[in-house]
Amino acid sequence: YYYAKNEPELYERLCKSALYHYEPRILEKEITRYLYGRDIRTSVSRLEAYAACAYAFFLKYGIALEERKEESFDAADTGNILHRVLERLPAMLRESGYGLSDFPDGLGEKLIDEAVSEEAARYGETVLYASERNGYLVSQFKRILLRSLFAIRHQLQKGEFTPLASEMDISDGGAKHSLTLENGMRLRFHGRIDRVDVCKQEDALFVKIVDYKTGAKSFEKAAVYEGTQLQLPVYMNAALSVLQRENQNKKALPAAMFYFPVAAPIAEVTSAADAVLSETQAYGIGKGLTAKGGLSPAAGDQISQRKEEFKAY
Repeated sequence: YYYAKNEPELYERLCKSALYHYEPRILEKEITRYLYGRDIRTSVSRLEAYAACAYAFFLKYGIALEERKEESFDAADTGNILHRVLERLPAMLRESGYGLSDFPDGLGEKLIDEAVSEEAARYGETVLYASERNGYLVSQFKRILLRSLFAIRHQLQKGEFTPLASEMDISDGGAKHSLTLENGMRLRFHGRIDRVDVCKQEDALFVKIVDYKTGAKSFEKAAVYEGTQLQLPVYMNAALSVLQRENQNKKALPAAMFYFPVAAPIAEVTSAADAVLSETQAYGIGKGLTAKGGLSPAAGDQISQRKEEFKAY
């Protein structure tokens, strides 16, 4: 009453603010092109982020808001180190005359120790060795990677697929995977497929792709439909495109696409009889290291053991 009588202008503004209702508007084409460009280079994970929340995508990738950086070592740094070591391991094994499916235990331990130490050194002692906790993480990285490496070897030995490529590029210099949008703008994907395995048949080339994940990640068909989990389908499409061009005499067919958890799960025991673990379980090849994804009907029955290699044991 006081403002209505003595300060009518302020009263009017207060009323408008109290009753204001925001109506979201689509960004104009000119603004969109100014923020993102006419030729958009993006990763599949960014596309998933847009499907999950367009406004959060705008804040992060449009106007580039970000938190103030502090010297620390967090989950993202852990994922970076584990990913880079897994990226290096196939080449390191080849230099020693082995592959992911036939290396001896001792060599795997030696290479992981070397690779983790080198990657940890990149962060500098001021970060990774600034506390006992961070220093302990280095030994944890080695344990996690060793168990994951043994699990990968076990799964490959159980099936008929052989690793063909690591870190396959699907960016402009690779598969040139892109889409033309309704407004005329072009969406170009960039990224790398962690591992591509193949099974060669007389007239077909079955393709399996694997993406390493350091966090909990499961494959959900509903999420694919909603657009929040497109990574594996897009990567598979890109891999098929590349391999079909390189193998004109065979039909490149999708066989499977999986997330592989890079972790060190604890084996579960339900009785005293189970307390003595088998060799396979001792290496951490349990449910926690089972690849999560889907098999394609295109594989049919032509791959006799195709289901066995996707199990943990």
